Amino acid sequence: MKETMQTFDLLNHALNGTTLIEANAGTGKTYTITGLFLRLILEQRLAVDQILVVTFTEAATAELKDRIRQKLHDALEALNTGQHPDPFLNDLIAKIIKPDQAKTRLKEALYDFDRAAIFTIHGFCRRILHEQAFESGMLFDTELLIDQEDLKREILADFWRRRFYNASALFINYVIQTRINPDTLSDLTHDRYIQDYLKVIPQAIDADTVPQEKAFSKALVQVKQEWLKFGTEIESLLLNSDSLNKNQYKPAAIPLWIRNLDAFLSLDRPHPFLFKEFKKFTRTSLNQAAKKGTVAPAHNFFNICEVLLEKQEELLKVFAERMLGLKLELLRDLRIELAKRKQEKNLQSFDDLLRKVQKVMQGANAGLLIRALRSKFKAALIDEFQDTDPVQYDIFKRIFHGPNSTLFLIGDPKQAIYGFRGADLFTYLAAVEQIPERYTLQENWRSQPGLIRAVNTLFSAREHPFVYEQIGFQPSFPASGQQKREQADPTGRPAALQIWFMKSDEWAYQGKPIPKGRARKQITRSVAAQIARMLNQAEKQEQSTDQKPLGAEDIAVLVRRNSEARQMQEALNALRVPSVLYSSGNLFESWEALEMERILNGVAASGDSRALKAALVTDLIGLSAEELETLLSDETLWENRVIPFKKYHALWEEQGFVRMFFALASENKVLDRLIAYPNGERRVTNLLHLVEVLQQTLVSQKMNMTGLLKWLAEQRAQKGIGIAEQPLRLERDDRSVRLVTIHKSKGLEYPIVFCPFLWDGSKLKNRAEPLIFHDPHNNEMVLDLGSEDLEEHHGLAEVEALAENMRLLYVALTRARDQCFLVWGKLKDAETSAPAYLLHGPRVYAHEDLFTQLGDTFRKLDDTALYRRLEKLAEQGSGDLAIADLPAQKSPDYPFAQPDRSELNARMFGAEIEKQWRITSFSGLSAHHLETIERPDHDALDSVGTDEQTGSPLETTGAQPRGIFAFPKGTRSGECIHKIFENLDFDGTDQRPNNRLIPETLQAYGFGLDWEPMIQTICRNVLNFPLAGLDGELRLNSIAKTKRRHELEFYFPLQFTEPESMAELFSRHINLSPAAHIPEQMGRLNFAPVKGYLKGFMDLVFERRGRFYLADWKSNHLGDRVEDYNQESILEAMSEHFYFLQYHLYTMALHQYLKLRLFQYDYEKHFGGVYYLFVRGMDPDKGGEYGVFYDRPKRELIEELCKKLIEEG
Repeated sequence: MKETMQTFDLLNHALNGTTLIEANAGTGKTYTITGLFLRLILEQRLAVDQILVVTFTEAATAELKDRIRQKLHDALEALNTGQHPDPFLNDLIAKIIKPDQAKTRLKEALYDFDRAAIFTIHGFCRRILHEQAFESGMLFDTELLIDQEDLKREILADFWRRRFYNASALFINYVIQTRINPDTLSDLTHDRYIQDYLKVIPQAIDADTVPQEKAFSKALVQVKQEWLKFGTEIESLLLNSDSLNKNQYKPAAIPLWIRNLDAFLSLDRPHPFLFKEFKKFTRTSLNQAAKKGTVAPAHNFFNICEVLLEKQEELLKVFAERMLGLKLELLRDLRIELAKRKQEKNLQSFDDLLRKVQKVMQGANAGLLIRALRSKFKAALIDEFQDTDPVQYDIFKRIFHGPNSTLFLIGDPKQAIYGFRGADLFTYLAAVEQIPERYTLQENWRSQPGLIRAVNTLFSAREHPFVYEQIGFQPSFPASGQQKREQADPTGRPAALQIWFMKSDEWAYQGKPIPKGRARKQITRSVAAQIARMLNQAEKQEQSTDQKPLGAEDIAVLVRRNSEARQMQEALNALRVPSVLYSSGNLFESWEALEMERILNGVAASGDSRALKAALVTDLIGLSAEELETLLSDETLWENRVIPFKKYHALWEEQGFVRMFFALASENKVLDRLIAYPNGERRVTNLLHLVEVLQQTLVSQKMNMTGLLKWLAEQRAQKGIGIAEQPLRLERDDRSVRLVTIHKSKGLEYPIVFCPFLWDGSKLKNRAEPLIFHDPHNNEMVLDLGSEDLEEHHGLAEVEALAENMRLLYVALTRARDQCFLVWGKLKDAETSAPAYLLHGPRVYAHEDLFTQLGDTFRKLDDTALYRRLEKLAEQGSGDLAIADLPAQKSPDYPFAQPDRSELNARMFGAEIEKQWRITSFSGLSAHHLETIERPDHDALDSVGTDEQTGSPLETTGAQPRGIFAFPKGTRSGECIHKIFENLDFDGTDQRPNNRLIPETLQAYGFGLDWEPMIQTICRNVLNFPLAGLDGELRLNSIAKTKRRHELEFYFPLQFTEPESMAELFSRHINLSPAAHIPEQMGRLNFAPVKGYLKGFMDLVFERRGRFYLADWKSNHLGDRVEDYNQESILEAMSEHFYFLQYHLYTMALHQYLKLRLFQYDYEKHFGGVYYLFVRGMDPDKGGEYGVFYDRPKRELIEELCKKLIEEG
C-alpha cells in the first residue's frame, strides 16, 4: 500500500471486526494464526469448532492443525509451570486473571480438537453443502469429481463433430492449414477459461462465410479457365518481357512460379491459401516491378489473378471471424454442457463446490444459510488470502464481513504467484480497499540479518518495486534471536546476497546480448561447480552453515521450469553431486513410461519382430544396435531372445502382470542397469511407480493385456491433460541438493539458495493464444480471443506478467536462510525481466509504455553501465550484498557421491513364522480348508444347486415353480435379498409403489423389475410373520429402527483351535435340543488347526422388551411349496451347511458384545435367542411352523465356547 501500515500486535489486537494482516516473507504468518486461535479460545471462550480456519492446500491444512494443536499444548504447559520459552505465551498467561478456568478451556479444546474447523476452501464449501443441506439444496449422495477432463473432452468431441464434420471443403482446408484441431482447441477448455466471473470478448460474432466462399470459388474457376487457354502465352510474356525489373522477376525463378501455379490449380479440393509467389501474377505486382518509363506486360489473366487475391483476403478475414465465433460458442457450450452433464451424473468438481455455495448465498435462501453459518462459526481466520478469487472472497465477505463478526485475512500480495491456478491478485487488491484495519508483520524469523538487509536494499532500489502502486514494500527487520546470533559471530561470514555478473564481452559477439541457450548452459555449469566447491570445502570444515557442516541437503536451486531443473541435474551429475528433482512432471511423460510401453508391446506381441526389436533396444533391456544386428544375422540367437518373451506372455496370462514384470526385470537385470545411470535413482523410482500404477489399473478396471496397453498409450498421448493423479514421486532425497520450482518452494526455506534463471523476459511469446488481462477501469478479469483492441490488451497482460515475475523474484530470494546467489547480465530478451525492471527500469512511466521504455533503456546499457549499477547497489548494502563475476566452471568431483564399493550381504531371517496363525471365519471353519475372505453371509451355498438364471416369473408354465419359489437360486439371489432386508424399513414403507429400494436393488443385481411384486410379498410375509419368543409372539414390523442393527461385525482373538477339540466340546452338551446331532456334525469338520482372529457379520441384532435376539436371513431353496420348509427340512439344511456352528459362534460374539456394553448384563435375562429365517417358506397365512428355525443355546455351552476359543489379553 502507499501508506505505511502499522505492525500487528498479536497480544493486544481487538478480536472483532475485519482485520487484514500483510505478512512479509519469513515473519511468522502461521505463528500469528496459531496465536489468534489461542486468544479466541481463552478470551472469547469459543470452542474449537466455532473458529473457522481456511487455507488453500491440503498440506497447509495439515500443518496448521499440527501447529495449532501444539500451541494449545504449549499454552497449557505455560499455565501449569508459570513460564515458557515463547515470549508471547509468557505475556499472554500474565494477562489471564482466572488461570484455572483457562486451563479448563484449553483441556476442553485439546479434547475436542478433532472437531476443529480447519479446512481448505473447497473442504469448507463441501462441509457447508452437506451440513446445511436444507438451506443449500445439496443432494446427500453427490460425488466429488477430482478430474473433469474426460467430460470436457467428450463435450469438445461432440462440438467438433457438430460444427466441423459438415463444413465446406474450403473451410476444412483453412482449419487444417491453420492447425486448428481438437488438440489445439483443448487449450480453451482449461478451467480458468470457463469461470462464470471471466468476461469473454468479443462477446458475439456471427460470421456467414457463404458469400465470400462463392466469390472466391468463382474467381478461382476463372483463373483456372484462363490459365488453361493462355498458360503458354502468359509464361512467354513473363520470360521475355524487357520491361520487368530482373531483380524482382528473375528469369530463373519464373519457371518455378509457373510450376507452383500449375500445382495449385491442379488441386482436386479447393484451397483457401494461395502459394507464396501467387501475387507475382497480379496486375499490381507487375506494374510495381515495371522499369521506369516502360509498361508492364498486360493480360486479362493478371486482372483475374488480382481479383482472386482480393477475394482470398476477404475469405480469410471472414474465416478468421468464423473461427473466432466458434471458439466463443465452444466456451459457452462448455459452461452449459459441463454443468448439465455433471448434474445428470450427480457429480460436482472442486470449483462447483464454491459456485454452489456462492449461488445459494445470492439466492432466496441466503439469509437462512448465512445465519446458520454465523451461528456455527463465531470467528474466521483466512490464510494465504492473496491467493483468493472473486468467488471465494464473495463467500467470505457475505458470511463474516461486518462489525459484529470476527474475520482475520492473512496473506502477502508480494507472494501472489498462483495465477495459473485461478488465484486473482486483483480481487485481493479490490478487497483491501474495503478494509480499513490493515497491518503488517515485519519481524523476520527465517533469514540471517545480513540477508534480510540485502533483500531490503534490493527491493528498495526503486519506487513501486512490484509494478503496481497498490503493492508496496515495507522492509523487514531481524528477530531478536537472529540479531543476537549475528552479534555472536560478527565476522567471517561471506556476503549474504551475491549477484553473479555474466559479461557479454566474454559470452557474446561484440557486446551483443548473450544468447539464452548459451547463457543457460554456462550458468548451469558455474552453479554446479560452485556447489561442488562449497561441499568439498565443507568436507574439510572450511565452510559451515549455522555451526553445522554444510551438506548437499542444505542447498536448493530454484528454477522456473522443470526443464531447467533437469538441465541443472545433468550438470550436478557430471560432478557426482547428488540431487533430487522436486518435479511437478507427470509419470506418463517420463522416458520410463515410453520404454515400459515398448517392453509390454514386445511381451504382448511376442511373435511380432518389430515390437520385439523395439523392446530389446530399450535402456531397460539394454541391447545396443550392434548387438541387435548380430542377433538378426543368427536365427538361433534370435530365437533364444524370442522364447523368453513368449514365456513372459504366458506368465502374464497365467499369474498376472506383476509376477511377469519382476521375472523379466530379474532375468534381464533391469534395476541393476538403470541404477548405474547418472540419474539412476530417479529412473528406478519412476519404473517401480509405473509398475504399481499399472497393477492398480489392471485390478480396479478389470483389464486384460490388450486393455492395459491401450490405456497406457492413451495416458502417454494426453500430454499432461487429465493425468494429474500421477505426479512423479521423489527419489531418495537425503543428502541431496534440492532442485525445486519457485512455485513449489513457497512456504519452504533452505540454508543456501541459488537463483540462476530469474532473468527471463515478460513478453508474451505466442500472441495467438487466449489472452487474459484485467480491465484497468474496474479490475474485471477478461479473456480476449481476438477483439479489435487485442494489441492494447497484450500490453496490459505483459505488464501483469512482469508484476508476477517481480513477485516470483521476491519469493525466490526470501527462501534462503543464510545465503543466496542471483545471476544477472546483458542477456537476450532480459530487458523485460524482473531484475531489469528493478535495477534499470525507468523511474517514471505509464503502464502502456513500460515495455517500450524498458527496452530502450536496457539496450543502451553496456556491461560497464550494468556493472556500475550493481556496484552502487552493493555500496548501499554495506557488505551484505556483493557483486562478483560468474565463477569458474571447473571443480573437482564431490567425493560424497562416490559409489560405495563395499560388498553388500542380505540379512538372514531367523524368526519363525507361525503357519497356523491367520484370520478365519465361520466360512473358513466349515469350508474344508478353503479359506475365504469373510463377507456378510449371503447364502453362497444352496441345497439345490447354484443356478444363476435371471428369468422372469411370468415365464413359468405348467408344473414349474411359481412366485418366490421361481426366484433364481444362487449367490446373487441371496445377496439381492440380503441387501433389501438390510436397507428395509420394517414399518413397510419400502414396499409402497413409489419407493425405489426394491426396484433399484433388483436392477443392481441384474434382475428384471417384474420380480418386484413377488419381492414385496416376501417382505410383507417376513415382517408380519409371528415369531415365537420368550416373551410371547413378536413380529419384525414392530421393531423400531433404533432397536436394531444390521450387519453387525465382530472380530476377536482366537486361541489355538482344531476340529477335534471343537467336536469334543459339543459332545459334552449332547442333550441340547434341537441340536442333538451336533457332535456328529462337528466330526465332519475338516479345517486346518488355526490361531489368530475370528471375524464375521451378524445379519440382524434386535432388542425387544430388554432381550436381544439374533436373526439370519436365509434364501436357501428347499422346495417349491411352503410345506417343504418344515422343521425337518430346515434341520437338514442347518446340518448340511453347518449353520448350527455358525449360530453358536454368533451367539458367543453377541454375548461378548453385550457383556461390554450392558450394565449388569446377564445371559439368561438379556439374551432372547436365535432365528434363522428361511424367507422363501415364511407365510403368515400358513401358520408359524414353516420357514423359521429358533434356538436359545444353553449359557454353559456359550461360556465354555468363549473360554475355549477367545484368547484373553
